[in-house]
Amino acid sequence: MSGQRRELPEYEEKDGRIAVPVRLEPFESGFVVFRNPAVKQSTSQKNFPEFKTIVKLSAPWEVTFDRMWGGPATLITANLEDWSKRAEPGIRYYSGKAVYHTTFAVGEGAAGSAGERGDRRLPRL
Repeated sequence: MSGQRRELPEYEEKDGRIAVPVRLEPFESGFVVFRNPAVKQSTSQKNFPEFKTIVKLSAPWEVTFDRMWGGPATLITANLEDWSKRAEPGIRYYSGKAVYHTTFAVGEGAAGSAGERGDRRLPRL
């Protein structure tokens, strides 16, 4: 839908086939178009950026559920976890929206600080 196009320099040709590493987010799609004959170049470029840990989040998470859907008002937890593994029925069987909140500081040299570029998207939970 965005019309975004880009080259994918990382691929492997083996037994008359071409394998292209592709990474898609949930519900995301894309087209792979082979416009030119494969010409293997010596490149160390990857098709997708390598992510690195900038800061480990250790502060507790406050999770707010919608009580109209049977969830508890608020949960304070040290770790993000699968709701279906929780003991509380209001969380274990909850089927609705929840809002996660925590606070953290990002130090100098981290992505997004002056002179540094990086992906600012937060992981989908």
